[in-house]
Amino acid sequence: MTQSRKVKRADIASRRISSKTYTKKPTVSAAKSSVSKPSVAKPTRRNPQILLYIGGGLLVMVMILMLLMLIPGKESADTAPHSNPISDLAQQAETAPAPDPLVELYPDTEADIVVAGDIMCLAGQLSAAKVSGGWDFTYAFARIAPVLQGADFAIGNLEVPLAGKEHGVTAYNQPGNPILNAPMEFIDAVQEAGFDMVVTANNHAFDKGDFGREKTIAELDARGIYHSGTYVSEYMQQNTPIVEINHISTAFLSYAQFVNTGTEAYKSSGQLYKMNLLDPVQIKADIASARDRGAELVILYVHWGAENTNTPNAYQLETAQQLADAGADIIIGSHSHTIQPAEYLTTVDGRKVLVIYSMGNLVSSMPRDINQDTLLLNLHITRTDGVVSLTDASYMCITGGSNDGKSFAALPSRLTIERGHQTGRMRASIERINAILGNTLREEACFPYAQY
Repeated sequence: MTQSRKVKRADIASRRISSKTYTKKPTVSAAKSSVSKPSVAKPTRRNPQILLYIGGGLLVMVMILMLLMLIPGKESADTAPHSNPISDLAQQAETAPAPDPLVELYPDTEADIVVAGDIMCLAGQLSAAKVSGGWDFTYAFARIAPVLQGADFAIGNLEVPLAGKEHGVTAYNQPGNPILNAPMEFIDAVQEAGFDMVVTANNHAFDKGDFGREKTIAELDARGIYHSGTYVSEYMQQNTPIVEINHISTAFLSYAQFVNTGTEAYKSSGQLYKMNLLDPVQIKADIASARDRGAELVILYVHWGAENTNTPNAYQLETAQQLADAGADIIIGSHSHTIQPAEYLTTVDGRKVLVIYSMGNLVSSMPRDINQDTLLLNLHITRTDGVVSLTDASYMCITGGSNDGKSFAALPSRLTIERGHQTGRMRASIERINAILGNTLREEACFPYAQY
């Protein structure tokens, strides 16, 4: 296990800058004065010799002082007269610019946020991870764990309910939209790999009904994993955690275009707090609310588009621009189970907003090669002079392959080639990934903070 450089984080409900200053009230001393009768001193006889000595001493002191006054004082190199240090300090205090309270409250800092795609638990993965008495998914994340643990914050899309094995895990050969469900060993491996947060708004959120949705939230809470997208109450929906990452207050807001159990039925349920639906009008209000609660950076995770294609559709393109104009800083897409292009959108107020239309599957047993191509996206965020911005975005190619003799593991493509493993598979995957992302983002073999 590598040593993590992550720092302790806390949810922030809000930040306020107070203009109130506090000074001590002056205390008034009311000492009593007493009046006594004047006393009359008796005259004393003075010694003339002593008076002579005193007078002579005073004369010598006066002469010394006069001599000192005649000696010219040493001036500074620029011949300026001596100044009063106390007066100088007072003058500097008057002329120095007042400190900016925003800069003092929000000092310069930087953070690396690593973003992953769909974290799935399908029947093939369950078979590969089967051990005596349960499952062990550690192998699936072991080769990317140094990246997740080395970043300041790691987040991915948890696209499976956590209802537990008692309610039936994902089965093979399901007709139509498969019903997904993971055992607790799966989320244990996700946590151990280094994920700090997952988003949960996707088309599988209700696969195990309200019980599965609420159990997922409970299991994430029990493990201290932040989450966004599904909720147990309107209050929780309206107070999605704002996470402090290296002192940068960040909101991750998660939305889905549809649900497999019936999007229209859910819309008319009157209980829209259960999962965030992709509605640009509502998202604009949610972004404004996050800003009011102290968010300096707003990252959207949106589940949209069509499956098994590397090309975003017209709805994605149009909606992305609407979300950028609504105030999003970064937009991360999912659902296609493939990588889709990235671009920088220009908003109506002139900002540049990075959008990647789909991240692909981080782990899955979906059969197509394009379903096994994915990436880890590093977002380098800085705050300079009180302004938070995305200053760099780069990616590592990740390919689904075998680890420790087990299939469907997430492997860093170029590092796997360096080890001499599955080189043909890795090279083909890298070529496909770079053809999609290479014109917009910068590829790295490995992020510098990962300790392998």
